[in-house]
Amino acid sequence: MSEELFDIFNENNQPLGFTKSRKEVHASVQYWHRATQIWITNSRKEILCQLRSALQDVNPSKWMSFFGGHLKSGQGYLASAVQETKEEIGLDIGPNQLISLGVKKNKKHKHFSQTYILQWDGEVGSLRLDKNEVELIKWLSVKDLQNEIDQGKFCNTIDDKVIEYINNEIN
Repeated sequence: MSEELFDIFNENNQPLGFTKSRKEVHASVQYWHRATQIWITNSRKEILCQLRSALQDVNPSKWMSFFGGHLKSGQGYLASAVQETKEEIGLDIGPNQLISLGVKKNKKHKHFSQTYILQWDGEVGSLRLDKNEVELIKWLSVKDLQNEIDQGKFCNTIDDKVIEYINNEIN
Protein backbone atom coordinates (compact mmCIF):
# COMPACT_ATOMS: atom_id res chain seq x y z
CA MET A 1 0.00 0.00 0.00
CA SER A 2 1.43 3.37 -0.96
CA GLU A 3 1.91 6.08 1.61
CA GLU A 4 -0.80 8.74 1.88
CA LEU A 5 0.28 12.07 0.36
CA PHE A 6 -0.92 15.56 1.29
CA ASP A 7 -0.77 18.67 -0.87
CA ILE A 8 1.28 21.39 0.83
CA PHE A 9 0.12 25.01 1.17
CA ASN A 10 1.58 28.31 2.34
CA GLU A 11 0.35 30.11 5.46
CA ASN A 12 -2.35 31.80 3.34
CA ASN A 13 -3.80 28.46 2.16
CA GLN A 14 -2.33 28.81 -1.34
CA PRO A 15 -0.95 25.62 -2.99
CA LEU A 16 2.82 25.33 -3.23
CA GLY A 17 2.76 22.67 -5.94
CA PHE A 18 4.29 19.75 -4.07
CA THR A 19 3.26 16.94 -1.74
CA LYS A 20 4.63 15.36 1.42
CA SER A 21 3.78 12.08 3.10
CA ARG A 22 1.34 12.02 5.99
CA LYS A 23 4.12 10.67 8.21
CA GLU A 24 6.51 13.51 7.30
CA VAL A 25 3.83 16.21 7.69
CA HIS A 26 2.86 14.99 11.17
CA ALA A 27 6.42 14.31 12.33
CA SER A 28 7.84 17.69 11.34
CA VAL A 29 4.82 19.98 11.95
CA GLN A 30 6.28 22.42 9.45
CA TYR A 31 4.03 21.87 6.43
CA TRP A 32 0.63 23.50 6.03
CA HIS A 33 -2.04 21.06 4.82
CA ARG A 34 -5.83 20.76 4.74
CA ALA A 35 -8.43 18.89 6.76
CA THR A 36 -12.19 18.64 7.18
CA GLN A 37 -14.37 18.57 10.28
CA ILE A 38 -17.91 17.22 9.99
CA TRP A 39 -20.08 18.01 13.02
CA ILE A 40 -23.17 15.81 12.96
CA THR A 41 -26.17 17.28 14.77
CA ASN A 42 -29.77 16.20 15.19
CA SER A 43 -33.11 17.92 15.74
CA ARG A 44 -32.68 17.47 19.52
CA LYS A 45 -29.65 19.82 19.29
CA GLU A 46 -27.22 17.02 20.12
CA ILE A 47 -23.80 16.35 18.60
CA LEU A 48 -22.69 12.88 17.50
CA CYS A 49 -19.35 12.15 19.17
CA GLN A 50 -16.80 9.42 18.54
CA LEU A 51 -14.23 7.48 20.52
CA ARG A 52 -11.30 7.26 18.12
CA SER A 53 -9.69 3.90 17.51
CA ALA A 54 -6.50 2.99 19.35
CA LEU A 55 -5.03 2.38 15.88
CA GLN A 56 -5.21 6.07 14.89
CA ASP A 57 -1.94 8.01 14.58
CA VAL A 58 -3.57 11.26 15.79
CA ASN A 59 -5.46 11.27 19.13
CA PRO A 60 -5.78 7.48 19.50
CA SER A 61 -8.38 6.28 22.03
CA LYS A 62 -9.63 9.82 22.62
CA TRP A 63 -13.15 11.19 22.39
CA MET A 64 -13.81 13.76 19.65
CA SER A 65 -16.95 15.69 18.78
CA PHE A 66 -16.55 15.70 15.02
CA PHE A 67 -15.64 13.37 12.16
CA GLY A 68 -13.31 14.05 9.27
CA GLY A 69 -9.71 13.89 8.26
CA HIS A 70 -6.91 15.20 6.14
CA LEU A 71 -7.34 15.89 2.45
CA LYS A 72 -5.41 13.55 0.23
CA SER A 73 -3.38 15.00 -2.62
CA GLY A 74 -5.66 16.42 -5.33
CA GLN A 75 -8.77 16.22 -3.16
CA GLY A 76 -11.14 19.10 -2.38
CA TYR A 77 -12.72 19.86 0.99
CA LEU A 78 -16.23 18.74 0.02
CA ALA A 79 -15.11 15.45 -1.56
CA SER A 80 -13.01 14.72 1.53
CA ALA A 81 -15.93 15.39 3.90
CA VAL A 82 -18.25 13.05 1.96
CA GLN A 83 -15.56 10.35 1.79
CA GLU A 84 -14.58 10.59 5.47
CA THR A 85 -18.21 10.35 6.61
CA LYS A 86 -18.66 7.20 4.53
CA GLU A 87 -15.35 5.65 5.61
CA GLU A 88 -15.59 6.35 9.33
CA ILE A 89 -19.24 5.58 10.10
CA GLY A 90 -20.73 4.20 6.88
CA LEU A 91 -23.01 7.19 6.36
CA ASP A 92 -23.56 7.77 2.65
CA ILE A 93 -24.31 11.46 2.12
CA GLY A 94 -24.37 13.88 -0.77
CA PRO A 95 -22.33 17.10 -0.86
CA ASN A 96 -25.56 19.14 -0.83
CA GLN A 97 -26.33 17.82 2.67
CA LEU A 98 -23.28 19.56 4.16
CA ILE A 99 -23.54 23.11 5.48
CA SER A 100 -20.26 25.01 5.35
CA LEU A 101 -19.22 27.05 8.38
CA GLY A 102 -15.95 28.19 6.77
CA VAL A 103 -12.25 27.43 7.00
CA LYS A 104 -10.24 27.81 10.22
CA LYS A 105 -6.47 28.20 10.38
CA ASN A 106 -4.83 26.02 13.04
CA LYS A 107 -1.31 27.34 13.65
CA LYS A 108 -0.40 24.62 16.18
CA HIS A 109 -1.05 21.72 13.79
CA LYS A 110 -0.43 23.73 10.60
CA HIS A 111 -3.68 22.88 8.88
CA PHE A 112 -6.61 24.68 7.33
CA SER A 113 -9.79 22.99 8.46
CA GLN A 114 -13.07 23.34 6.59
CA THR A 115 -15.91 22.91 9.07
CA TYR A 116 -19.24 21.41 8.00
CA ILE A 117 -22.52 20.70 9.74
CA LEU A 118 -24.54 17.63 8.81
CA GLN A 119 -28.06 17.47 10.22
CA TRP A 120 -28.98 13.82 10.66
CA ASP A 121 -31.75 12.21 12.69
CA GLY A 122 -30.97 8.60 11.92
CA GLU A 123 -30.39 5.78 14.38
CA VAL A 124 -26.79 5.27 15.49
CA GLY A 125 -27.41 1.53 15.36
CA SER A 126 -27.74 1.83 11.58
CA LEU A 127 -24.19 3.16 11.21
CA ARG A 128 -21.29 0.90 10.25
CA LEU A 129 -18.26 1.96 12.26
CA ASP A 130 -14.84 1.37 10.74
CA LYS A 131 -13.17 -0.08 13.84
CA ASN A 132 -9.77 1.04 12.50
CA GLU A 133 -11.04 4.61 12.84
CA VAL A 134 -13.94 4.74 15.33
CA GLU A 135 -14.58 2.50 18.36
CA LEU A 136 -17.81 3.99 19.75
CA ILE A 137 -20.27 6.79 19.05
CA LYS A 138 -22.76 8.63 21.24
CA TRP A 139 -25.05 11.67 21.11
CA LEU A 140 -24.35 14.48 23.59
CA SER A 141 -26.07 17.79 24.24
CA VAL A 142 -23.85 20.88 23.97
CA LYS A 143 -23.99 21.20 27.78
CA ASP A 144 -23.02 17.57 28.41
CA LEU A 145 -20.30 17.76 25.77
CA GLN A 146 -18.84 20.89 27.38
CA ASN A 147 -18.89 19.14 30.78
CA GLU A 148 -16.98 16.16 29.36
CA ILE A 149 -14.49 18.49 27.64
CA ASP A 150 -13.97 20.31 30.96
CA GLN A 151 -13.32 16.93 32.62
CA GLY A 152 -10.59 16.20 30.05
CA LYS A 153 -12.48 13.38 28.33
CA PHE A 154 -12.25 14.99 24.86
CA CYS A 155 -9.23 15.98 22.76
CA ASN A 156 -10.96 19.00 21.22
CA THR A 157 -13.12 21.97 22.18
CA ILE A 158 -16.49 23.00 20.76
CA ASP A 159 -16.31 25.28 17.74
CA ASP A 160 -18.18 28.54 18.49
CA LYS A 161 -19.68 28.51 14.98
CA VAL A 162 -21.12 25.06 15.64
CA ILE A 163 -22.77 26.23 18.88
CA GLU A 164 -24.13 29.30 17.09
CA TYR A 165 -25.55 27.10 14.33
CA ILE A 166 -27.17 24.68 16.80
CA ASN A 167 -28.70 27.51 18.83
CA ASN A 168 -29.97 29.55 15.86
CA GLU A 169 -30.71 27.13 13.02
CA ILE A 170 -32.07 23.97 14.63
CA ASN A 171 -35.70 24.33 15.72
